[in-house]
Amino acid sequence: MHRLGSGQWQKIRDKAEKRVFDVAAELLDLHAKRAARSGIAFTINQDEYSAFIQGFPFEETPDQEDAIIAVLEDMKLPKAKKINTENSLCPLTIFI
Repeated sequence: MHRLGSGQWQKIRDKAEKRVFDVAAELLDLHAKRAARSGIAFTINQDEYSAFIQGFPFEETPDQEDAIIAVLEDMKLPKAKKINTENSLCPLTIFI
C-alpha cells in the first residue's frame, strides 16, 4: 500500500496509465488489421439448418432468436460491417 499522492503511488499510477494506453493501441491495431482483411462469406444450407432447428430440444428466448439471426446475417457477408461483439454467441452450460 502506498500513500495517495506519494512518489511511489504516482509511479504505479503512471505505469498503469501507460499500460492502459498500450493495450488500447494494441486493440486499435488489431481491429485495423481485421478490417483490412477480407473474410469468408458463408452460405447456409436451408435444409440442414431446418433439420438442426427441428432437432434442437430447447426453446430460444426472443433475445437468443435475435442474436442467432444477427450472427447468421453477419456470416453471409465477406467482410463484417463492423466489429460487433454483441453478435458473439457463447453457449452456457449448467450442470445440476
